Parts: sequence; C-alpha cells; structure tokens
Amino acid sequence: MNKINVHNNWDPLEEIWLGDTWPAHFFDNEEGEVRDSFYQLTEWTKTDLNAIQKKFEDFGVVVRRPHIDGSKRELYTINERSSILRKPPICPRDTHGVIGDKIFSVAGGDPTYKPLYDLYDGHIFKKSENIPDILGSNIVKIGRDIIFDSAPDNTGSLEERKKKIFERFEYFELMEFKLFGSDYRLHFSAEGGHLDGCYMPVKENLVLTTAHFDAYDVILPNWKTIGIRSSSYMSEEATYRHTNSMIGSRFDKWEGNYSGMMDDAPHHFNNYIKKFCLDWIGNYKETYFEVNVVPIDENNLICIGTQNDVFEKLFTELEKNGITCHTVPWRTRGFWDGGIHCITLDVRRRGNLKDYFPERGEYGIKTVKCDFFASTEHFYKEYNEWKSLR
Repeated sequence: MNKINVHNNWDPLEEIWLGDTWPAHFFDNEEGEVRDSFYQLTEWTKTDLNAIQKKFEDFGVVVRRPHIDGSKRELYTINERSSILRKPPICPRDTHGVIGDKIFSVAGGDPTYKPLYDLYDGHIFKKSENIPDILGSNIVKIGRDIIFDSAPDNTGSLEERKKKIFERFEYFELMEFKLFGSDYRLHFSAEGGHLDGCYMPVKENLVLTTAHFDAYDVILPNWKTIGIRSSSYMSEEATYRHTNSMIGSRFDKWEGNYSGMMDDAPHHFNNYIKKFCLDWIGNYKETYFEVNVVPIDENNLICIGTQNDVFEKLFTELEKNGITCHTVPWRTRGFWDGGIHCITLDVRRRGNLKDYFPERGEYGIKTVKCDFFASTEHFYKEYNEWKSLR
C-alpha cells in the first residue's frame, strides 16, 4: 500500500498523479473535420503529457497515470446507451484532493482511477461516503492552516447571493470542521473556486499572486509576494495575430462556453464541442497559467515553457528568490483550461506537518473571506442573524 503525505506545496516531491486523455482512435467514427480536429488535439495533448512525465521522472518523482483501456471505449461513455464520451481524466486535481495522509475523491464512477485507488487502499475517501467536495484546485495547504474556497454564485440579488454563501458555509461548518477542526486552522473563502489559477505559495514565506485573488493578504500576512497582474494569453494572442505562428496553438484560442469558441478550428468541431463536450472545457482567460505550477521542492518548480514577457519576468523574480523554473510544453492548456497544477495531483512529499503560524493559537475555523463582508466578525454577525431567522 502506497503512502500518502502532503502538508504543503514545497516539501520534496516524491509521487504525483498526471492526467491523460482518450486515445485518438476513440474518435474514428466522427465526421471528417471533427475527427481530424480530435486527432490533432489528442496528438498534442499526449505528446506533451509524456514530456511532462519525463520531466518529473528526471527529478526522481514517481508518476502515476489513470488507466484507459483502449479496447473498451464503451467504458468511458456517458451511459451504457450512449456513444458520447465523458470528459477524460485530464485534470485529476479537479476531482481529487489530498490533505495529510488522505485522498478525497468526487470522481464518481470513473473507471480510469480504479487502478490508482487500489494502490492506496484505506486512504481513499469518496463523496459517496458523505465526504465533502475537497478538491485540490480549491484548497491550499500551509501546514496546520488550510484554505478552502467555494466559487461564488453571482446570480440573483445581493441578499440571495449572501444566502448561498451562508448555506455553503453552514455545510463547511458541519463537514470540514468535523473532519479537520481538531487538527488544523480552517480558513473559508468565496473568492474564485479554483485557487490554483489565482495564487500559489511556492515556498515558506513566498507566494505568487494575481489580480484575481487578494485573500492572501489576510490569510498569509507578511509573506513576500510576486505579483502577476496580466495573464500571458494576452501577449500570446497578440503574437499569434501578427505572426500567424503556432505560439499559443489554435487550441489555446479557446474562448469559453460561447459561439466562436475556437478562432480557426472547423465550424463543425466547435458545434460538436458545444453539443456534446461542453463540460470538457472552461474559459481559459480566467486562469493565470503562470501561477499554476508544481514545486519539486523549495528550490525547483515545474511550469509551462512559453516565450513571452510575463513568464520571463516571473522566471527572473523566482531566480532572485532561489527558485529555478524547469519548463515543459503544454500546448493544449487553452482547450482543457488547465495548467501544470490542474493536470497533476501530488500525493507524497517528504516532510512533516508543521505549524507556520503558531501565534494563531487554537485550531478550528479562524477566518472567513468574502467581498460581501468587511471582516470575519462582520460575516459571523450576518451569518448568525440569518440562522436565527430560519
């Protein structure tokens, strides 16, 4: 039985999961332009995933991949009566989270993860066991302090939106507190959902930040920051338009869940994606791929290799702080809306649970961060009023 052990982002990495996509022949029966587009997407994706695996292995990291049986396409369809494929296991961190010595899964009946689960028997906790949705993309572990984020629902009136946050926090109190409150300080936020596209602690006292997320100044006070205020896709798009080069390939031109989603992809392919694969994609412009990195240890990290000003400035700043960036290709990140952190899940790092903020005292829920409330105290005042009126 393999050991699980993760307490932060920067302890020496020993074992990691890396996502995968369907083999090209799963699309053999699609119409010509759709089939050929999937062939190209698959070739780029698999080639780059193999390069990413090799880079981790060069550092001595054990890499595990979901298992796809290429002879049994029917296993991976939406249901037994359908020929439509479900989303491939490309982003394990979107459906799994690791805290300490446990893996939490909301992958449902996805058979591609079954061989991986068997490696960690007794350490896998599934949603069906009444475990909350603890996802690697939504949590940040800093020793005894853990940040849990929930994507805010921006529909409805202000009072309706607050009510949704109160309901999510009530669930947080009942479940996350029950699971972790005696061992950790818990921090609840409702800022962006996928925190790993918003900010990233890369070593003790150093965090990469973006314009999307500012809770670090409350939860990580006095930590040094490297701020990224514009995403690299802007410069990539400009380069693409003016040179017609493959910098930011056509699958990096994805615009989100709307018409004209891929600027130069065949019309039939866009229509197919909108009709059958809408859950495969996201709006990549919301993601800062520059912070979506995986530290090997406190002196080395893996990131996307892209030639533009944003990445080059980031590399320079990290080097000033003793961190070397090791680049890998990831041409289809725009289609999958996932960077290096999204498509991986670190399951074992060499290190012990440490308290980075002992001055904070007792464990349990410590802070609540949401734009609707000026402070944790303000949140609790309205939250308790809401509960008393029900």
